[in-house]
Amino acid sequence: MYQCLLNKVCSVSARLSLLVSFCILPILLNCQVNQFQMFGVGAGLSSSHVSAIDADDHGYIWLSTYGAGISKFDGNQFQNFTDPQKIGGLYYLAVFCEGDTHLFGGEKVLTQYANGSWDYQKADFDVHHIAKFSSDHFLLCTSHGVLIYGMKARDFLPVTEAIGAAYQSVVHDETYWVISDAGLWTYHQGIWKFYDQVGLDVDEGSILAVDADQTLWLATNRQGLTRWRGDHFHTVASAKDLPGKVIHTLTPAALGALYLGTDAGLIVWHSIDSLWQSLSTDAFTATEITGMTYDAWNNAYISSSKNGLIKYAAQDFIFHQGFGTLSGQLVDRFDRGQGQAIISYTNGLVDKLSGEIKPFPNRGKKTLVNDVHLSEAKFAHTTWLTSSEGLYIYADGSVQEIRDTIFHGRDIHSIAQIDSTRLFISTTEGISQLSLEEGQDSARHWNISDRRLLAHSEGADMVAFEDQIWFYTSDQLGCIDITKPEEKVTYFDLENRQITSLAPMFDRYLMIATRDDGIWYFDRMSPQKLAPIPRNEVLPTQQIRSLAVNGEDLWISTRNKIMRMRCEEDLNWEMVVVLNQARGLPRLEFVSGDAHVDRRGHVFFAARRGILELTADLPSHFRMGPLLHIQSIKSPAGTFKLPKSSQDGLVVSYDQSDLTIILQAVDQNFPLGMQYEWRLAPLREEWLVTANPQIDLLSLKPDEYLLSVRAKNRSGVYSATSHQAIFIQKPFWMRNWFVVLGIGVLALGLYLIYRWRMRVIFAENLQRTQQLEDQNRLLKLEQSALRLQMNPHFIFNALHSIQEKVMQGDRDQARLDIQSFATLMRNYLDQARHELISLDEEIAALHQYLRIEQLLNDGAFDYEVVLPDDFDPSFYELPPMLIQPFVENAIKHGLPVGSKKGIIKISFSWKGRFLSCAVSDNGRGFSERVTNDHHRSAGMKITQERLEAFFNDNKIDPISMGNRMGENQEILGAWISILLPIQK
Repeated sequence: MYQCLLNKVCSVSARLSLLVSFCILPILLNCQVNQFQMFGVGAGLSSSHVSAIDADDHGYIWLSTYGAGISKFDGNQFQNFTDPQKIGGLYYLAVFCEGDTHLFGGEKVLTQYANGSWDYQKADFDVHHIAKFSSDHFLLCTSHGVLIYGMKARDFLPVTEAIGAAYQSVVHDETYWVISDAGLWTYHQGIWKFYDQVGLDVDEGSILAVDADQTLWLATNRQGLTRWRGDHFHTVASAKDLPGKVIHTLTPAALGALYLGTDAGLIVWHSIDSLWQSLSTDAFTATEITGMTYDAWNNAYISSSKNGLIKYAAQDFIFHQGFGTLSGQLVDRFDRGQGQAIISYTNGLVDKLSGEIKPFPNRGKKTLVNDVHLSEAKFAHTTWLTSSEGLYIYADGSVQEIRDTIFHGRDIHSIAQIDSTRLFISTTEGISQLSLEEGQDSARHWNISDRRLLAHSEGADMVAFEDQIWFYTSDQLGCIDITKPEEKVTYFDLENRQITSLAPMFDRYLMIATRDDGIWYFDRMSPQKLAPIPRNEVLPTQQIRSLAVNGEDLWISTRNKIMRMRCEEDLNWEMVVVLNQARGLPRLEFVSGDAHVDRRGHVFFAARRGILELTADLPSHFRMGPLLHIQSIKSPAGTFKLPKSSQDGLVVSYDQSDLTIILQAVDQNFPLGMQYEWRLAPLREEWLVTANPQIDLLSLKPDEYLLSVRAKNRSGVYSATSHQAIFIQKPFWMRNWFVVLGIGVLALGLYLIYRWRMRVIFAENLQRTQQLEDQNRLLKLEQSALRLQMNPHFIFNALHSIQEKVMQGDRDQARLDIQSFATLMRNYLDQARHELISLDEEIAALHQYLRIEQLLNDGAFDYEVVLPDDFDPSFYELPPMLIQPFVENAIKHGLPVGSKKGIIKISFSWKGRFLSCAVSDNGRGFSERVTNDHHRSAGMKITQERLEAFFNDNKIDPISMGNRMGENQEILGAWISILLPIQK
């Protein structure tokens, strides 16, 4: 629902009028009142409790809600993601969107969205805020401190937990500032420092922000609004002057303006008048503001924990973005000619601006791809181009290099035309004059004469001004008067002022912009040489980037705003308008020395992300079209990976030539009634109009195609045209080399396939045979082990002992012995039927066996079983009867001679990642043992083979043995260590 922001505009004073006009964001000269529009649950939002908000590069608004998941808004409807199994949870606190990266942080979860799919990671902490750390790493403020999240590795790297729970972070001057429940911290070059300033009361509700001028702001609920200057925060407005009592969000605007979301609504701080302006009128009644962001159309979107989403509609300008209407993104420079301009980019591409922006012919040639500087001058219907490799001309749609001049191969910086016969060219060696005469055969050939060096000036920028050539470098300003001898050059003392732009005005004044000392001028009709424009409170003196003259208007760009001044010939200056973000200007950083006025009177300013265009008749409605991008290109075989740049072609196999292109166009101002237009050169040159964002291209023949798409919103404004080159490959039987090499390649291929197949079959058979042999060997070993699990002599002796107790009348003890013996036999039989038993069961069987052996040997020995600390044998499994043969051997041969009592010790310990069992005695040792019991030797051998079969892949000897030695090298007994097939 649209509502008016201000019902009445009261003209109390000029200053208050300026403030009110700033707050309602009028567009340029058309003072149209902007409006708020509320979107809540009734409009399709999953929950009115919006916790965070951000806008992505494709025009969508992303919202995180507390308790209702994540929402995506296209200006008309919401797409709500509320399935916890899909997105990882429902309670989210942070949103981060940049490029194709979408990250959402919440309670115990971090979620990523890319290419239409969700991926999440559970965590043991809450994510409060997400900031960019590097190209693939992000800084997370969490309930467990600050962490670094690596997107590719999908890992969390702890940075510090000392600061406690972290809530927000910003980057200022290569330093991360973090708010935590322990106060304010800084992180620079790997070092954390606690920031302690007397009187600065920072808690978890405090908020940091960095504005376009790289000023650091801090808002606290107890102290109010502060600003970082020097090495301290200085109070700008105290908390008692703040209309709201609790600050939830802080968003910079322009000219020092700050938007604060509070419990009293949205409030604007204007630094010019140092006044608060509350926007919580009838037009804006939302409270508990939680976040604010701008979309590509410069609309403000405000999130609230009570009122959902609020749209603050704003007007915009015409902005040409890189790789849309432009061939590049980072503008290198404008070079002005006769009413037109050449735009060069850091990627070496070139556009021509004359009424419309269009790619320059032959821009793909090496001579232009490597250009660093390029300018033009018209002479006899010929465009002269300069580059880092020499001098060129453009005529009749082609570019040719002029090789018969002294400039061939030199780095030419700038070119200026003074009349119809003379050009001045600036190189790294100075400035030279060229007198041109048209050749007899063609206008493309010239006789070059009168080559004379006029001045030494490395790589100067030049501008023609009547009969003068003005040039400037980083440290000087000079003038060549061509009516005087060529060697006459006048230099002017700049007193270390750095010039950023020159612009002639009224054929009388030369306007001079300096970076840090305002605007100066030179009057050709006055003996006064250089003088500054009268200063006022609006005209800036610093960060001036470029000048452009359009009649009596002087356009000035600074780092992030544009001014329009009107001048009469007597140098009476009037500030017409100041354009900034508060008045709808996109958040751009303008480039030094690059502004242009075309023949229609349109003014162009170069920025880091593209070019801003201002028309003479400022628009009264939205002029920026939709944002369009190709979402995906599919074939029946699957989805193609799109090239990183539209300049790169998509290579498609001939058998996948049935293509489906899915488009996405978003316009937050006109979300409904979107139309799509496309053409496919050379197959279709005319535009095909459709309301369907899906394009089906069926049975494309092998060829090179250029797909061009654009979208048009309901008001008739087009998006930037997107291009995608598509290369359909020819099948191999249509290629020339196939006729010559086809038979040979086929024969060779069949032979190689035959050899490869035979090798595969041989390897498979060999592997299968080896597996069968190993299985057969293991089966035999298991059968042998089962047959040898119990010594017949042991059984006979046990039964004989029981019989003697019966004959002696000790029936009770005989009954107990029979029960123990039966239990032991039953366990052995039960274990023999299982491949694995628990270690706990193996130890219990050992206890039963040892007690019976004690009975048979009349208590001639004691035994002990030792387990590691914190070790639960019931959690581990092993094959049965691995330890018993070694224990039996120790009893058989390890008891001491005479009346000395034997001691059998069975101890378990970890050896690396394997569990070891050591059996030791206090007998005669291995050197004196009697080893005539062939059965026992066979049992130990079978057990050893079973262990070796298990440890074969690890190349480990599972059994080791030796004697226990005393201090005098006497034998105290023997020991044997067995590695069990149990791992940690």
